[in-house]
Amino acid sequence: WRRPPGGADQITVPLPPLRGQPSRAEVLYPADGPAKVSWDPAASAAAVTLPETPAACLVKIFRPG
Repeated sequence: WRRPPGGADQITVPLPPLRGQPSRAEVLYPADGPAKVSWDPAASAAAVTLPETPAACLVKIFRPG
């Protein structure tokens, strides 16, 4: 996701195929940057937050194991 100047600092990405699946989310790039991601298994959605603009990040959603 790329956050443009003046854009919302959070986006929710629904992933219906993962509903009911044990899944995790992590920021791949930049690994030590300010981006954050959380996974909501009930909603089957990832919430990605970028507190600065302009900014972008690469997120990985996966099933552990």
